[in-house]
Amino acid sequence: MDLMEAHANEFDRVFIAAHSLGGLIVQKALYDSYNTSYSYVGKVKKVILVGVPNEGSVFVDVYEKLYKALINR
Repeated sequence: MDLMEAHANEFDRVFIAAHSLGGLIVQKALYDSYNTSYSYVGKVKKVILVGVPNEGSVFVDVYEKLYKALINR
């Protein structure tokens, strides 16, 4: 967020592409930047998110159950 804001005057338009965890980070950064009134947010024209686990991951539940089973032995 701070790096984007520091270089905001160098760009007219910003396009962001993110995958997986990067997509979650981009969404959080844009949300926080908007609430902080960072100027670069108005320059973001498009965000492409690919394979972003917005609703969590099925595998997290499986690994959590496996971890708890192993710890309890």
